[in-house]
Amino acid sequence: MANAYTAVNTPPLSALPSTGYVQRVNIAHANTGASTYAPDGLTAKPIYGLGLQPLQGGELPVGVAVLMYLVQSSVNSGNGAWIIIESLGGAQQIAPATASNQAASLGQIPGLTGQSVNLKISQPTASTSLTVTADVIIVTDPTTGISYQVKNVNLTIVSTATGANGWDLAAGPTSGGFGALYLIYNPTTNTAALLGTNVTTVAGTTTYSGSAPVSGYTASGKIAAWTMGASKVFNSGYQRGRKRAYSGGNFGTTTATSTPTTFSMSGYLPPDAVEIEGTLNAQGSNSGSALQLTISADSTGTVGGREVAGSATTGNLQIAPYGMLLATPQTAFYTATVASGVLTVAVAVTGYTI
Repeated sequence: MANAYTAVNTPPLSALPSTGYVQRVNIAHANTGASTYAPDGLTAKPIYGLGLQPLQGGELPVGVAVLMYLVQSSVNSGNGAWIIIESLGGAQQIAPATASNQAASLGQIPGLTGQSVNLKISQPTASTSLTVTADVIIVTDPTTGISYQVKNVNLTIVSTATGANGWDLAAGPTSGGFGALYLIYNPTTNTAALLGTNVTTVAGTTTYSGSAPVSGYTASGKIAAWTMGASKVFNSGYQRGRKRAYSGGNFGTTTATSTPTTFSMSGYLPPDAVEIEGTLNAQGSNSGSALQLTISADSTGTVGGREVAGSATTGNLQIAPYGMLLATPQTAFYTATVASGVLTVAVAVTGYTI
């Protein structure tokens, strides 16, 4: 029986052997998880790998294996265990590396969760479906810490559906809301899907942590955050890697201020955005009057600051591109002054990076 192994020896063992006893066995059924071995009807003891940890699956394929019985206080609480010394064709367990020249176990190798190679989303018009393609996307099982490379991704999520390739909950984001998109992965069946979750008020986590996971899809990674329109459509836009370009929104005001003053982008920028880009626009009503507009990431007016300044020409704008990291989600600060007349400013957001 898989995972509960037995054997008949000639002559049979009358008691569990002393520590260091080695036995070669023929494996008839590959293991799928933690396993035990009970020769000749003796008490079953767990089978561990060379890392002295329980098996996870795939360590004992059909074929020949060599087991050693070990009694050691740090293994199975000193109650004895069978250690795989050799298993032909099986995955080999190793202890976690503690020095630079030692082999690392898979669980020690960090995966850059959600990172990708050649990820593309092309959405020229608003639609209830959105397609993601990528050569590779990295996902992680947050419980085990094991990461997987999902290759040749070509998946479509439908905004009116729930479950795999839909929303995690029926009440997905609607007009003016935001949805985080995750690639989810089932390592047992080697299948992947997209899963959306509502992030209108709070950013999505790196791996999916919502209340409605899809059964079997234990690994995940956030790959996008998208603005939503009426009837749950995905708004238009283009994404490459983790950077999206879109027809975003504008913060506009005629209120001059020499002190950094906060403004919110919550109506058109998802809380997942960590960097924004766009244009600064300033216009004065009096020709020749000096004007100035700056934005920054915090109230000091110095962090990530960008500026446009010049002399106003009535009916024309002073325009400058900018790019800036955000210290607080959906929030930035501005100062705006004009020597005389009315100052009209706009901070346009045309792209963001999650």
